[in-house]
Amino acid sequence: MLQRSKVIKHLGIYLNNECTWHQHIDYIRTKAWRRINIMRKLKYTLDRKSLEIIYISFIRPLLEYADVVWDNCTQYEKDAVEKIQIEAARIATGATRLVSIDSLYTEICWETLEHRRHSHKLNIFYKMKNGISPEYLIDIIPPEIDTSRYNLRNSDNVQLVRSRTTLYFNSFLPSTVREWNALPNDTRNAQSLNCFKTKIKDNIGKVPSYYYNGPRYLQVLHTRLRTKCSALNYDYIVKTLSISELFLRTGRGCQSLLFHMYPLHNKPRATNERYSHFLPTNITYFTLR
Repeated sequence: MLQRSKVIKHLGIYLNNECTWHQHIDYIRTKAWRRINIMRKLKYTLDRKSLEIIYISFIRPLLEYADVVWDNCTQYEKDAVEKIQIEAARIATGATRLVSIDSLYTEICWETLEHRRHSHKLNIFYKMKNGISPEYLIDIIPPEIDTSRYNLRNSDNVQLVRSRTTLYFNSFLPSTVREWNALPNDTRNAQSLNCFKTKIKDNIGKVPSYYYNGPRYLQVLHTRLRTKCSALNYDYIVKTLSISELFLRTGRGCQSLLFHMYPLHNKPRATNERYSHFLPTNITYFTLR
């Protein structure tokens, strides 16, 4: 006798009776974190280029398998998946947890997983519109907006798909139609798929070749200096504490603050006239030392 199941795995995707993606996201996260842990053990053994290849070849495909299907998951689950790529970028570059996410992506020249999912959906829709995909996908394309009476600017737009629930509103077809209509006409009318991919791709640049030169420990040191997450006192203070917080937590004066922020500079004798502009304006119950 067949038993009713709330969750079933079909073609590598976990489907449940609530039409959510909790089980599938947990599955790919668990599998990806295991490989991230292996990658972390090799952090100071392999060079940066090898670590990047490991992530792109063996970990990122797990996070992008059928991503156009489960892209309507919750924002919390999207952020949880994105954290895996951020951790892989930290391991490959050698950056610390103090690094800014924007600086990290600029350093490693990767697209965010969310942007890649949007690109994947648009690529599939381009194939559907140009008859490259299978017939069962071409048949579900909504008709274009009827502009037989007037020549409107949105004459090439596709009719929006009506949806009553947020889950369906963010699913593949309704969300992709909205993104497709937002594209410029020259992008939608690209001559080939490769040309279309180039037009929708972010101009994120390429990692300079000298980033991969030298021994691993020098690669890590240079990365931390570029991303301002090094062991320098200045980087640590800027990333963790403001000037007001530093005075409140340590009770030190401005001369002590400058001593720790710039340890290699000459330390002239502090005077109220020279360092008074460093003092927080809302704190008056301490004096310079």
